[in-house]
Amino acid sequence: MKKIRIASISCIKNESDIIETFIRVNSRVVHTFFFIDDSTDATREILRKLIKEEFHIIILENKSGITYFDQASIVNNAICIIREQYKDIDFDYILPLDCDEFPNTLSIENFTQELSKIPDDSIGNYFWETYIPISLEFSKLNKNGLTSCFQKRAFEGINFPKIIIPKTHFDKIIVDTGGHNAAYSGGMPCKTYTIQSQLAHFPVRSPEQIIRKNFTAVYGLMRKKSRSKGEGFHVYYTMAAILNKNIKINLKTLQKIAFEYASNNKFTIEPDIVELLKPSWIPDYQLKYLDQSNINFMEIFGNIIIESWLDPLPPNDLYDLCVALQNIDK
Repeated sequence: MKKIRIASISCIKNESDIIETFIRVNSRVVHTFFFIDDSTDATREILRKLIKEEFHIIILENKSGITYFDQASIVNNAICIIREQYKDIDFDYILPLDCDEFPNTLSIENFTQELSKIPDDSIGNYFWETYIPISLEFSKLNKNGLTSCFQKRAFEGINFPKIIIPKTHFDKIIVDTGGHNAAYSGGMPCKTYTIQSQLAHFPVRSPEQIIRKNFTAVYGLMRKKSRSKGEGFHVYYTMAAILNKNIKINLKTLQKIAFEYASNNKFTIEPDIVELLKPSWIPDYQLKYLDQSNINFMEIFGNIIIESWLDPLPPNDLYDLCVALQNIDK
């Protein structure tokens, strides 16, 4: 029986705090990692070191002229590049993944058994399970940070799917922003089959990370000319929560942001620390490049300021931003 091989594709920007964890943990199911990287931090340097460790990592350069504010177009352009230039890469399924996402499965055997059940006329999907920080130590730990610093959000609220693309569909579909859905080139939505495993999601990991992530995302949404009303709605509400604390975030505030992230949950009680909710499915792992994972606010925000000065923000739909700002100090 042919051994099933899995690839992933990720559009990334400044993921130094999580990129090594992403590779080491996801390598238990992913054989080939494709990245479109636009980072100005140490992300690319960490990837190069991991390549030297013989992880199968391919960095695709974005030469399309498409800006990183249009993630869907960049990913679809990268898919075209993979089809044309990497035909010899052996994979049966490809997973669009952000660097804070990890298929929740105990083994490659379990995962591939689930994937094999996807009907020939469908693509697969699985749903987010979001994890909440129970410690501020994640950015300081070089061993098992995900398992010791997080627990599952007991109430998921609005649940978002992510797609799984069988190679038989790889040359037929167009992926939407975030990889939540896909359609055929004629516009017809793809039929989907939901597998049993879920996709573990760690969007809020430390005060420094969520501040950088949020302000970069707000800037990107404001620059995206084609943004539809409601797109990235959670980004603005996270920004309001951050500004409410004058960018001074303690563990309780971090938990509140995680509890309400991309959800209709309202944070009213401290989340219970329950062993059954901790990510016990993750094997032991150890980081080698923790010293390069630090977040440099001056560099990130400096680049935003310089870019805004050289290329002023375009007119855009700022309704969601205005509504979120109204919630500050309420």
